[in-house]
Amino acid sequence: MNQLHPVLKKWFLIWQNGNFEDIPISKDFKHTSPFGVIDSAAEYLEIVHSNKEAFLNHKFENFEQISEGNKVCIRYNQISEKGTMRVCEWYILQDDLIKEVYSYYNIGNASLVKPN
Repeated sequence: MNQLHPVLKKWFLIWQNGNFEDIPISKDFKHTSPFGVIDSAAEYLEIVHSNKEAFLNHKFENFEQISEGNKVCIRYNQISEKGTMRVCEWYILQDDLIKEVYSYYNIGNASLVKPN
């Protein structure tokens, strides 16, 4: 993980350690994944909180990164108690924050719990 962009290194360490309140995202953060689009940091953090057992305390390995300007693409393995998942994510950075994430993976028939 030493060669990752500093903002993304922090991002992955937070997911690994579980302290998602310090996640480096902009207020107008947008996250697109097979589950759909989340259009704000507030909504994203609510969803993470509602699904924290599924999202946090994972391990990450075999990072590959390409970048151009404020855009970074990372491919990695996400390891949890349920197994290993290959993930590819495209990040748009703004200053020292993540503005957008486009996440690509296959997780089968899983679904998120959205807060009321």
